[in-house]
Amino acid sequence: MCIRDRSDSDHQLIISLAFNQPVKIHHLVIRSVDPKSAPKTIQIYVNRVGMDFNDCENEQPTQVIELKDTDYKGQTDLRYVKFQHVKSLTVFVSDNTGAVSYTHLTLPTIYSVQISVVAVSLKKK
Repeated sequence: MCIRDRSDSDHQLIISLAFNQPVKIHHLVIRSVDPKSAPKTIQIYVNRVGMDFNDCENEQPTQVIELKDTDYKGQTDLRYVKFQHVKSLTVFVSDNTGAVSYTHLTLPTIYSVQISVVAVSLKKK
């Protein structure tokens, strides 16, 4: 999955994703077309639907990532144990690397594995 977006009026941006079935997320790839408008700090929230900017600034994220130059050329690993049963993902870009008033990114390519659902039945004698 790949999304390309740009914030309209300031450097903050929220992207919310919902999955049809729970997934395990390994890592993500973040790209930006302009280093001056690339995201610097992202906060990721798992299974929290309908978050707004106030929620993102006041609630504890699942993971905070301070992006470095190497993150824009490779992959950003997540704390895999915290991303085991993801039904929705909210990515909050809290600031960017430059002095521009907007953030522009191609966010994220998400690498995940679908969780298999197994039905188990118990039989008693």
